[in-house]
Amino acid sequence: MKTADLTRIALMAAFISICSLVVIPGLVPFTLQTFAVFFTFGVLNSKQSTYAIGLYLLLGLVGLPVFSGFTSGIGQLLGPTGGYLWGFLAAAYALHWLKKSKALAGLNKRVLPYLALAICYALGSSWFYLQQGGKFGFGKVIMLTILPFIIPDLIKIELALNLSKRVKV
Repeated sequence: MKTADLTRIALMAAFISICSLVVIPGLVPFTLQTFAVFFTFGVLNSKQSTYAIGLYLLLGLVGLPVFSGFTSGIGQLLGPTGGYLWGFLAAAYALHWLKKSKALAGLNKRVLPYLALAICYALGSSWFYLQQGGKFGFGKVIMLTILPFIIPDLIKIELALNLSKRVKV
């Protein structure tokens, strides 16, 4: 990998970190993290995006307060909302795989970010459900962890993708 690629990956990991600190608290907090992740998808190729999100998670794992609410550590990655963090990484990897897959060659590339969001929701909500130990039914989990976020996330994705077309990193 070239130095310029490594620099772009580091910049996007830093950007995700900064956007994660803009928080509206809640059971599952509202952040600009989704915007940053999808902006990363727009300005980097899918392999680089996967590395950038992996680096972001690694920074949080080693103790830098890059997760929402200035938090960090394994507890955040394994806690109730950790599935969303892992979901970003899984979505990046899935985008990388989908873009290389010949089986999906006819798929409209504009659909891929929404598939990535669905992956984030699926992993995050399932993890949240498991972490709650049956405290909430799955329907309640969806009402708490997906429904309030759909419209804001769709707006963040559209803004991120439109802005990423105009920005060269």
